[in-house]
Amino acid sequence: MIPREAARARGLKRGWIATQMGISPSYLSKLITGERQWTPELQSLFALAIGIAEEAIYFALEIHSTCSREPQRVQTGNTPVEPEKVG
Repeated sequence: MIPREAARARGLKRGWIATQMGISPSYLSKLITGERQWTPELQSLFALAIGIAEEAIYFALEIHSTCSREPQRVQTGNTPVEPEKVG
């Protein structure tokens, strides 16, 4: 299971987990959403904090949460540029 599911399955709040790991809740959220990379040390701390074997958590599948957001308009000089549509 991925970290988000592991924490949810244990009924633990991100703030509490972050405190146990010694990091800020916002940094933990960035790890969980894929905005930051999991280091081996952070993986171990997360597993220890939630009480699940590290091997049971699949850290590589975290997905950047902003991928599902609509692209924003970008302004270059005086001309707004529409984002390219994918797919």
